[in-house]
Amino acid sequence: MRVAERVGNRVLIQRYRGDLADAMYFLGDLYDARQLFEDILTQTSPEDDLVASWETQLRIARIEIEEGRYDAAQQLMLPANEAVQQMNISYGTTLVLRQQGYLAMLRNNAPAARQLLETCCQRAISSFFIEELAASLIGLAKIALPGDPTQAARHCGAYEGLIERVSSAD
Repeated sequence: MRVAERVGNRVLIQRYRGDLADAMYFLGDLYDARQLFEDILTQTSPEDDLVASWETQLRIARIEIEEGRYDAAQQLMLPANEAVQQMNISYGTTLVLRQQGYLAMLRNNAPAARQLLETCCQRAISSFFIEELAASLIGLAKIALPGDPTQAARHCGAYEGLIERVSSAD
């Protein structure tokens, strides 16, 4: 980050700050992660770096979901989805679909969640986005569990097989 600061590359600085905020999130420090993400949004206009803007919106939406503020999460996903569609970013669309699927699941809208997560799985397979495929399979298993435990087991088995293949490829 110091090199980016030294040469004045604001885009790289904000992306590194986003990675730092992500690390805070994964360590469980949601408050400081949110503060840094929000600071990034105020300092980065979509004209400067549209990718950093939509990625940061999705990252804040993830915190909103975790904290139970589903409407706020949905509001953050709207401009992020618009940006990834405008830029035709496949992995961004996949990220949005998975977050929307989880949000629908948390709102007890199983049909919408299933549709979004199945679409996410298809996109993840076609683009080799293993992390999103795994996350979507777990979401589909959770949706299927109450009414169809056999299907839930299939999704979990697919997840386990995927993880096994990925870890053995290393």
